[in-house]
Order: sequence, then C-alpha cells, then structure tokens
Amino acid sequence: MLKIGVLLGDDIGLEVVPEAVKVMQAAAARVGLEVQWQEHPIGRRGHELHGHTMPQVTVDALEKTDGWITGPIGTMRTRATIRPGSCRRCASGSNCSRA
Repeated sequence: MLKIGVLLGDDIGLEVVPEAVKVMQAAAARVGLEVQWQEHPIGRRGHELHGHTMPQVTVDALEKTDGWITGPIGTMRTRATIRPGSCRRCASGSNCSRA
C-alpha cells in the first residue's frame, strides 16, 4: 500500500488538488493499487494551526509517506500577516529567537 500526502495549499490548490486526487484514485483503482491518502496542512491553514506555512508536523508526517501531491501556497491574506524578514512564528521581527 502506498501512503500519499495531500497538501491542499491555498487559493486554486483548494480546487485542483482534490480533483487531481480523484484522477489518481481512479488510476490506482484501475490497476488494483491500494493508496492511503493523508491530508496535511500547509500554507494559510498550516500558519493558522501551527504558526508556519510549512509546519514541522507536516514535514514529519511527509517523511513517513511514499510521496505527496501539493497545491500552491500564498494568499493575499497570508502575505499581509507575514512580513518579509520577520519571524514566521510570531511576526516580531528578524531578531526573534524563534525564527
């Protein structure tokens, strides 16, 4: 059985990744391949849940998969909350020890 991570991302990824998964599911079913799909947060959702657009919990989970499909990340709302050069965890500035 394959373990495949599903990373929706932001914006258009929320629409296209589920459709791509459907295509992959149909192809896997046609050849009798079992796939375990695992959704993990990245982008805005990752930032809201874990304080980072690519949270460590997602990285750790992906290390246990055989591969993944991902959508793009970055929205206007996310860009407004994460200033370039600032700490992505607390947005306090580039001197933050948590960066």
